[in-house]
Parts: sequence; C-alpha cells; structure tokens
Amino acid sequence: QLSSPVGSTTFTRDLEVGSEGPDVQSLQIFLEQKGFLIMPPGVSRGYFGNLTQLALIRFQLANGVVPAVGYFGPKTRSFITTQP
Repeated sequence: QLSSPVGSTTFTRDLEVGSEGPDVQSLQIFLEQKGFLIMPPGVSRGYFGNLTQLALIRFQLANGVVPAVGYFGPKTRSFITTQP
C-alpha cells in the first residue's frame, strides 16, 4: 500500500467526502499551502467536506491527475509524494 508523507503525516488510506481525522487535516493543510483551499474562519480542519473536495478537484485538474473527481486515492497520494 502506498503511503505519502506530507508534514508529519503519512497517508495510508483513501479519503473522500465524510472522511475524518488527522490525515484529512494534513491534506487540507497541503491544499492550503498549494493555494487550492481557503478554510473559512471558524471552520475546523479534519473533516473532508465539500470545500475540501472542490479544492482537491482543482488540485487534480491543475496537475493532470485523472480522474479529477475529488477522491484522494492512490493516484493522488502517489503524485503528492513527488511534491516539494
């Protein structure tokens, strides 16, 4: 199984709308750092909702990850491991 380090988190599972946990939070921070996600004030990280899905779709489209459907699976995890 692929695992991808981002910060201190290693992604070991697929993430989708409804997923929760520290790995979701790490994905959100990654998307924020890359400029694809802006979390509104008062919205806590750690829940994969519509904002995260839309940000992930934008990231996937911008980086040629297909299908760009906002699902954080093996293709996107593998791509993220190559990011500085």
